[in-house]
Amino acid sequence: MKSIKLFNIISIFICILITATGCGKKSNVEETPIATVILIGNHANSQCFDIKLEATIQKTYTSFGNMGIIIVDGNPSLMRDDDSVEILGCYSAEYQKKSKQMYKDNDYIWARDYLFPQVDKITTALNTCKADDPEVDTLSALFTAVESLNTIENSMGVNTEKEIVIVDTGLCTSGPLNFCDSEYQKLLNYEGKIWENDIISSKVSDLVEQLDKKAELPKLKEIKVTWYGLGQVSEPQPSLSSLKLQNLQYIWGEVLTKAGCLQSTEANVDERYGIFVPTSAFGGIECEQYVTPIQWEREPKRKLETTKALELPLQKIIFRSNKDEYLQPEEEIEDILYPYISPLQDCSDKMLLLVGTTSSWRGGSQKLSEDRAKRVKKTMIMLGISEDCICTIGLGYNPNICQNDSPDGQFEESIAQENRAVLILPYDSPEAQELLRNIG
Repeated sequence: MKSIKLFNIISIFICILITATGCGKKSNVEETPIATVILIGNHANSQCFDIKLEATIQKTYTSFGNMGIIIVDGNPSLMRDDDSVEILGCYSAEYQKKSKQMYKDNDYIWARDYLFPQVDKITTALNTCKADDPEVDTLSALFTAVESLNTIENSMGVNTEKEIVIVDTGLCTSGPLNFCDSEYQKLLNYEGKIWENDIISSKVSDLVEQLDKKAELPKLKEIKVTWYGLGQVSEPQPSLSSLKLQNLQYIWGEVLTKAGCLQSTEANVDERYGIFVPTSAFGGIECEQYVTPIQWEREPKRKLETTKALELPLQKIIFRSNKDEYLQPEEEIEDILYPYISPLQDCSDKMLLLVGTTSSWRGGSQKLSEDRAKRVKKTMIMLGISEDCICTIGLGYNPNICQNDSPDGQFEESIAQENRAVLILPYDSPEAQELLRNIG
C-alpha cells in the first residue's frame, strides 16, 4: 500500500510539472464525459494488486465525468461521501460547470484545485476501503455498477461513455454465480481446457443461458469492462493452478460476453475476450474480513490401489423409469464414480464399457438404454475422466444381462428398477468382451 501511495504522489507531481510547462495536451471540453465505476474486492483472501488506476481516474475527471466505487463482498455497496449522502467521487453539475470554466481560464490552477484533489480522494478511498462481509458476489456488484452508472449519467444530464473497472478475484461464494456450488465446482475442477471440450463448454453455455433466462445477468451493452486480478488469491483461499485460472477466465468471459459488454482498451488484455488484464501482485491485503475459502479438490471415498483395468470396481447406476435421469442425487453418483478418476485421467485406450439397460416393459428401448450410458459418460468426463477411456453401448432389455422382471408373467417393479441401469465394466474383462462380440 505504501508503494501505491508513493506512486500517487510522484504521478501527481509529474502531472503538475507537465501542466505547468505547457507540455500537456489540453483536452477538448466538448468531448463526451466518462462515467466510471470501480469494483474493488479488498478482502483478506485477495492479493494486493500492483496496478495503476491513476490514468483511468484522471481520464474520467479530465473529461469532466464522474466516478463511483463499489466494495465487492457478499452485499456490494456504493461508497458514499463522508461529508454528504452523495456518491463518493461524483460531483454536482454546478461543480463541473465551475471546473470547466476554470479549465478554460487557467488549466494549471484547474489541475491544482480540481483535478488533483479529485484524483487524490478516489485513490485514497481505493487504498483504504475494506470488505465487511464474509462472502463475495461479483455478479451482484456488476448489477449495482450498472445502476450506479445510470445514476451518475442522469445526475450529469448528458450522455456519457460508461466504463466498469473490476479489481477482484472473481471467486464468488454467494449469489447465482457461486463457485461453492457443485456445478461451477465441477467446471473449475475439470482437468482440461474447457473450451477444447464440446461437452464441457456446452455446460458453461447452458449455465450462462440459465442466468440470462432468470434475468440474473447485468445489462452491460455499451459499457466497457476492464478486469484486473482475476483468480489472484491469498491464504486461506487455496491458490488456483494455471489451468483453473484459464477456466475461471473462460467462465467469466462467457458471462460478460453474454451480458453484452464492450472490450477494454487497456494494453495487454487477453486475446479471447479483450477484458482481462494480467497483473503482478504482492502479499495479501491487510484486512480482518476473510471470505469463505473455496476448496478445489474433494477426496474420493474409495481409492484404488492399482490402475489395472481388471481391478477397476464394477458398479451399477440406477435410472428413473422411462428416462435417462439418475434415480439418486447427482452428488451420490459422483461419489460412485470418483474411484475411476485418478487411473483414467490420462489413458488413451478404452478401459471402461458402459452398458445401458432397461426393464422389459413394452419390450424395452435400445435407444433409452444407450442414452443412459451416454449420460454416465458425460458425468465421468465432467469429473475429469478421459473420453478416450470410455465405450458405451445400449442393450435395451437383454435377458443375458438383465434380471427377469416378469416372473410368473407378472411385472415386478422392484426387479424392473434394477434393470433401468448402466453397468460399468472393465473394457478388457471377459464379460465386456462377450457383450461386444454379441452386438458386433
